[in-house]
Amino acid sequence: MNYLKMKQNVLLFFINLLIINAFGQNMYVSISGGYATKMSQINLMMDSKIDSAGNQTMKYVNGSLGSGFCFNGGFGFMLNKHLGVELNTSYLLGSEIKSVNSSSSPFGTYTAQSLKANMFRFLPSVVFSVGENKIKTYGKVGIVIAKGTIMYAEKYKNMGNNEFSEYNKLLTGDIQAGLQAGLGFTYSLTKSFSLFAELSSINMSYAPTKSKLVKFTSNGVDLLPSLDVFNKESVFVKEIDFATVTDFNQPKKELQLIYPLSSVGLNLGTRFEF
Repeated sequence: MNYLKMKQNVLLFFINLLIINAFGQNMYVSISGGYATKMSQINLMMDSKIDSAGNQTMKYVNGSLGSGFCFNGGFGFMLNKHLGVELNTSYLLGSEIKSVNSSSSPFGTYTAQSLKANMFRFLPSVVFSVGENKIKTYGKVGIVIAKGTIMYAEKYKNMGNNEFSEYNKLLTGDIQAGLQAGLGFTYSLTKSFSLFAELSSINMSYAPTKSKLVKFTSNGVDLLPSLDVFNKESVFVKEIDFATVTDFNQPKKELQLIYPLSSVGLNLGTRFEF
């Protein structure tokens, strides 16, 4: 059974559970927002500085593209007092990871780079709940399926001739999956309306399959229309054969990189039960 087939079977499992209980009681909808911080970070970029005496310092910039603000919505069913299923959607507005490379000589250069991810995520999960009063504690486990973009931006300045250039590259990929879990509590204000707080974690990575240059300027002049396909677009592969002839009408081949999207975050929201 291939990986895609496994994901389809998991989704069908959750959908079937919802359909079976579609006309039951204890259905609820929820909306929430929060912030997630990086987890399972790796070396993504590098800071470098050369001072006026020619001394150079370098350090890695660690991070995960899963950090940022999250906006969530979904619905679920409690199959009984303690067991339920949820189908949630989430949009990640990712935080920037930045690096700077500079030299302080009279003819020095300054380069600022950044990476950020924006992801739409689908999160089916099984929910376990305990508690009989206004306050109930719950935990949940499930999978996360994500699709989105990664933006790489670079700004360059040459202090010797005041040359300034800027380019942005958009990286995209296929639907990819990971694991997710959460622990939280609800506080009932009325029989149907409650507030909740949830500590959630997502463990996944993202491997873009292609990229496209979406901005390229030099001293304010747009140079993007002058580029051929080879210098504007790329496809990411696991292996490159350098013996092949370069075709400037085809995207450039580059080795595929895997970016971490793992995070742990706090979400606050409301829930309405039918």
